[in-house]
Amino acid sequence: MMNGIIFILITSLILFSPLKSEEDVDGLASRVYNAYMNNKPLPIFSKMMPELTALTAYEIQANYVKKRLSGDEITGFKAGLTNEKAQDRFSVTKPVSGVLFASGIRDGNMRIHRQHSNQLMIETEIGFVVGQQINKPVSNISKLKKRIRSVVAAIELPDLEFEDMSELKGVDIISGNVSAYAYLLGEAQEWKKINLSKISLILSRDGEVINSGSGSDLLGDPWEVALWLVNNTVSQGWSIQPGHILLVGAMGKMLPAKPGNYAADFDELGRIIFVISE
Repeated sequence: MMNGIIFILITSLILFSPLKSEEDVDGLASRVYNAYMNNKPLPIFSKMMPELTALTAYEIQANYVKKRLSGDEITGFKAGLTNEKAQDRFSVTKPVSGVLFASGIRDGNMRIHRQHSNQLMIETEIGFVVGQQINKPVSNISKLKKRIRSVVAAIELPDLEFEDMSELKGVDIISGNVSAYAYLLGEAQEWKKINLSKISLILSRDGEVINSGSGSDLLGDPWEVALWLVNNTVSQGWSIQPGHILLVGAMGKMLPAKPGNYAADFDELGRIIFVISE
């Protein structure tokens, strides 16, 4: 009996003790990488490690990204959970950030197939095109604007294929690279001529309006999210390069990527037309 109790205690310590080594982080990153490479659902680490912190989750993400870089390259960074309802749902108090890859670039002439994932989603976003390298924190929006070349309409297609969505927490979203999968960009526009907070968004599928939103959905001002994203990104040790894209979260709702012909009207930012098929 006593041996059984000791075994249970030791097992509990192994399963629920804090991560203590780089090897632990690398092993978890390998699980994320293997799930990606084999088109499998991403693991829910918070379920087996309730003490998992955002800091460690970002370390897992960074190790995963480095594994991807053997056959891919970074094209930008993304913010997620940029409104209070989403943050409450996933037990975080601030947005989260992830890394965009060249393999995720799509355009309106490409038919996007859903068979990659049963949980492929659509987000209507604003993108910032970086004009100058950023490798140190930026103190305010005025200084950030000097480093931004242009702004673009954007469609992001995050993949929410996790092992158990009902158990999903913010730390799982971070360690899974904020579900970054694919994105489409519109034509670049000069940011000085546009009030991004007042941009309106209407998304239609097969002629029916299915989503609407505005730039103010993004913490009240997309520039605020961009500033947070830049500073959170450089705090993780990444360097933001000219030409990189910064995606700052969803205007309106995140929706399932159902098959159909889509048209997204981003007001002064222009339109993006794309097709999703089975």
